[in-house]
Amino acid sequence: MEKDFNYYKVPPSFQVCFNDHCPHATDCLRRQITAYIPSHLTFGPAVYPTALGADGSCRFFRKDEKTRLAWGFNKLLYNVRERDAAGIRRSLVSYLGSRTAYYRYQHGEKLLTPEQQEWILNFFRQRGCTDLEFEGYVTEYQF
Repeated sequence: MEKDFNYYKVPPSFQVCFNDHCPHATDCLRRQITAYIPSHLTFGPAVYPTALGADGSCRFFRKDEKTRLAWGFNKLLYNVRERDAAGIRRSLVSYLGSRTAYYRYQHGEKLLTPEQQEWILNFFRQRGCTDLEFEGYVTEYQF
């Protein structure tokens, strides 16, 4: 992890791991992040050591690497006919879970994962759009 990592970007519900004996400890975001927990925090969600399977696998493993995350849909919506825009917007709201979530992704308060980006881009491709780009991109750890 970076030396200038900001722990306050970590969502409060993100589970951390203190299992030093895990074979994935040096590559796992959940384990590496524990070095950045501020001293005033004394409890929070955690992955128990029992999560480590007998075969050395852990379903909670999260690779310690940055990911290209996206936000905003205006550039995508410019590609569609005006009469189709409302229906497309409704489909995006449905996919993202709510209008609140849609607007948080639209304004960059929440960031789209690579999987979400692919679903949305495929959705627009199926409607004949070719200029497929989100409003903005950032490279950050995916919590």
